[in-house]
Formats: sequence, C-alpha cells, structure tokens
Amino acid sequence: MCKCIDEVNVRLEEYNTRLVIPLVFSISGSPKMVIVATEKIETKKRGKPMRLYATYCPFCGSPYPKREKHG
Repeated sequence: MCKCIDEVNVRLEEYNTRLVIPLVFSISGSPKMVIVATEKIETKKRGKPMRLYATYCPFCGSPYPKREKHG
C-alpha cells in the first residue's frame, strides 16, 4: 500500500491542515483511506449524508485494499 496519505499530511502541516481519514474497524487491521466529503442538500430532511470512501489513492492511483462490508 502507498504512503501518500502520510506524505501529504506532512506537507499540509505547515498550513495547520490534514486529510480526513475515517475509522475503519476490521479484524485484520484498518488501512488508511481518504474519505470523500459529502453534505446534505435538504437540511430539513431526516438522515445523515452518505459516506464515500476512495477505492484508489487520489494522489498516485494505487488501489486500496478491499473493505469488509458491515451490516
């Protein structure tokens, strides 16, 4: 797996910024993955916005390991 997330976070430190990394619980350990930011369009409707996780590194294009499906 690539080290892009760590490398980009080091570069972002000077701007007091970091990438959003979701918590992914799995028995085999959790790979670092980038979450795609989403928001609700109609704020009066119930429910949370859908979470999207990148399946490929947005920086180098390497595929992330497949996530375990829960639920």
